[in-house]
Amino acid sequence: MSDLETELKLKLLVPECGQQIAGTDILPGVDRVSAVQRDLLESQYYDTPSRRLQAARMAYRVRLEDGRWVATVKAGGSSEGGLHQREEYSVVLVDQEPSVAVFFATAIGERLHAVMGDEPLEAIFATRFTRYKRDLVVSDGSQIEFVVDLGEILAGGQKEMIAEVELELKKGSPSAVLTVGAELAKLFPVRVEPRSKYFRALQLAGMADTAKEDSSTTPAYRFHGKEPAQEELLRLLTALLIEVMNAEEQFSTYSEDPETLHQLRIALRRLRSALSFTKPLLAPEKYEQYQELLRQQGRETGYLREIDVTAASWQEVLRRKSFSVSGRFWLDEVLADERQAAWTKCSAALDKGAATALYLALWAWLAGEIERLEQVNQQNDQPLQVFVQGRVRDWLENILQMEKDLDFSDPDSLHALRILGKKLRYMLEIFSDLLDRTSKLTERLKKLQDGLGSIRDIQLTAELFKQWLQSRSSRALHRDAGLLMGWQACELQGRQAELWDDWQRFRKAARKWLKRNSEDRNHGTAHSG
Repeated sequence: MSDLETELKLKLLVPECGQQIAGTDILPGVDRVSAVQRDLLESQYYDTPSRRLQAARMAYRVRLEDGRWVATVKAGGSSEGGLHQREEYSVVLVDQEPSVAVFFATAIGERLHAVMGDEPLEAIFATRFTRYKRDLVVSDGSQIEFVVDLGEILAGGQKEMIAEVELELKKGSPSAVLTVGAELAKLFPVRVEPRSKYFRALQLAGMADTAKEDSSTTPAYRFHGKEPAQEELLRLLTALLIEVMNAEEQFSTYSEDPETLHQLRIALRRLRSALSFTKPLLAPEKYEQYQELLRQQGRETGYLREIDVTAASWQEVLRRKSFSVSGRFWLDEVLADERQAAWTKCSAALDKGAATALYLALWAWLAGEIERLEQVNQQNDQPLQVFVQGRVRDWLENILQMEKDLDFSDPDSLHALRILGKKLRYMLEIFSDLLDRTSKLTERLKKLQDGLGSIRDIQLTAELFKQWLQSRSSRALHRDAGLLMGWQACELQGRQAELWDDWQRFRKAARKWLKRNSEDRNHGTAHSG
């Protein structure tokens, strides 16, 4: 058998729900579902002594299925945000001994032999799990194999639990798999699983880079400029969404590191910025729906991020040692307590996979729109480069128009400038290949953004202390707060003094780019005529 396997993997955040999930009949959009089939699957994975298959991104597995030994080779493909696509070839063996020769009649045979050379196959690790399988037919006619696997990985003398859902597309639309996944995530605590069992076993055995499964994943942003704008931007939004899901996984795993939260919030802002950028090409009701849901998702971690920023500022004050005090610092304890309380609230949502349904529903919508566009004639669609240049021009003009109402002493006015500038900066970075002469513009926008960001952080720290000091009477805490806020007052004064100059430099670069862009367009129009 040879096919391109497409499946969505979801990890069960509460493994005890596995059998309940396997037997659920409450799946909106599913027209027909078969009875549950239960199988015990034991698999052995093989490679050559020098790990040639792993280096070639291939996997060889022998598994007992329905009383027969079946050898499977998986090759190439990609793993993005839990949606796995790869070549798969399976043949029946006469016994459980692995064989290369049985694949010679398949399309993978010659490649497999070339990769292995004269080296033999040896067992490297195993999996053992109970599989609960059902076949689904959804409303659009797509056929999906719905699987729950519960068991363990055995590798390197260690064990790791398997508790996951797999939704494998047998026929029809990939967006249907994502839609079913979204509906499942509304009912049960799950999160996307970007790692295959094979890669998890490699990690457990200490044979793989723990950061990444597939080094061949297509870079998120590679443009030529002539692509149809709408389809390409939908693909970009999908790539940015996958970045959000990966960042959430990192935050969940390494929550004690403030940088993982920072990167998650950046990933969310980049996705929301790209969504705003693409707005003219999107259905208005869908745009508003997902923009608001993503905005709410960002708010969930806002307070925790404010605490981390305040803690970083306090550590900077302590590092400078520009003062002498007696006794211990109480602010350390307050920051630790507040972060723990805020993290407890965030972790409750993470443990339930609260955002998974949102992410998968958005992904399903984007995938469905791409599928729709692939079926229609796009010859007259606007080229990506033309759309990008037009949107950047509009956003730049909007920022410059803010000057007449801009009040550099008003925090709300500066915050509005910061938000719009940040969105533009993300787009300039993503589409740098399609925009001529933007390096100076981006550099000056970054400088302006750094200043605005520092001012915003200082304002948020002051608001935190206002809350904390009202509920605590410790004189030492008031002392610590005074030390930090005094240091920040000096920082604020310096930032505000530089801000006007940073704005004028950015304004000059923006007007220069707009003028060149207008001249280039006029020249192009005249040349075409």
